[in-house]
Amino acid sequence: MKSIMSLLLFAFALWFFVATERPTAVPMAAYATALPPAAIVGPDTAVNQAAPSPSGAGAELLHPTAALIDVARYGRAIDYCLVGSWSDPQRAAVASGLAIWQPSGVAFHEAATMADCETAVSWSNDLGAAIAGRATVGPGEIMLSPYWAANGCNLAMMAAHEAGHNLGLNDQPPAAGGLMRNDDCYQTGPTAAELAAVAGLWGTK
Repeated sequence: MKSIMSLLLFAFALWFFVATERPTAVPMAAYATALPPAAIVGPDTAVNQAAPSPSGAGAELLHPTAALIDVARYGRAIDYCLVGSWSDPQRAAVASGLAIWQPSGVAFHEAATMADCETAVSWSNDLGAAIAGRATVGPGEIMLSPYWAANGCNLAMMAAHEAGHNLGLNDQPPAAGGLMRNDDCYQTGPTAAELAAVAGLWGTK
């Protein structure tokens, strides 16, 4: 009887420890506070929560360095690869997020080999709870925060937002709506204006 009681007490203590150590999800209303504004870290790199464009219209949707993207090099298709450890559901989420941009005329495809990779998609613990992701303006890199993927953000939308930077788009203020808005963890798809800006830059319209 004593051994059964001891086992039950141990099981309860273990359950209590795991339950209290689990990270708490940040409410959607708090994302703007939890993901503070960050600077653009270089002339060719956009960071989520970077200073947004002053309006959501026309050329203002494009990042200041978008014109430097050699769009002819990619033939309206960007080959991406997943670097590091990814579960099948995570892999599918990234693929569906990148597919959101197909109506712009530019498509993302998973590379057959690492040698074919034009945008490397990886997890970054360094981003932590500060920002949900980071990406180069133009194909090259997409980094996603595992913290936010596990705490309220939609992984597909996280990947889609960062892919928007690969396609040349800048972060937008919340009032602009769309996928490139810099709050609410990117829970909506791209606007017609965002798709048109990408199509105009990449010559697909």
